[in-house]
Amino acid sequence: MAWNNVSEKMQRKKQEEFQKPIIEARESVFKELTFINSENILEEALKKEFIDMGFAVEQQKSIDVYYKKLKVGSLFADLIIWKEIENINYGYVLEIKVVDVILTAHKYQLFSYMKLLADKEVDKQKILGGAVVNFGKHSRKKECVELNSGDRFSKPTIGYFETILFLPDFGEIVKTCQR
Repeated sequence: MAWNNVSEKMQRKKQEEFQKPIIEARESVFKELTFINSENILEEALKKEFIDMGFAVEQQKSIDVYYKKLKVGSLFADLIIWKEIENINYGYVLEIKVVDVILTAHKYQLFSYMKLLADKEVDKQKILGGAVVNFGKHSRKKECVELNSGDRFSKPTIGYFETILFLPDFGEIVKTCQR
């Protein structure tokens, strides 16, 4: 799919519908539960924040994994938040972490969920992107991830968001940087 100015602006607008609320929810939970290092508790608090913001939320979403048509197991996405935009339900996959540094393994864990869910997309329901939401003690620094172009989009996307790494397309992660 080739990018043009109209589709790029629409894509960014859709992403913004999720990015600001994710940051606000993370900051609200972090402010009140700074001393908590349990991913399960933080996940529950984030779920409440997103429901209060009007999102539909799936928690610990089971994602079946198949090998040569044989189900070989399941993965579980922490949260998927859904919002209807232009008559389509768009979802953002959230992986909750309490770590000093978001590792490449965390990003690939999220990538796996997004890829498996994207393969199962149905009409009027699409995975738009995802984020690793970190509550670790050093998570106040700015981080960014640059993605290589993939099957879905032909242009890399860079996210500059405090404590959140956005992975809006399904390309290869090529660069992580500090700001």
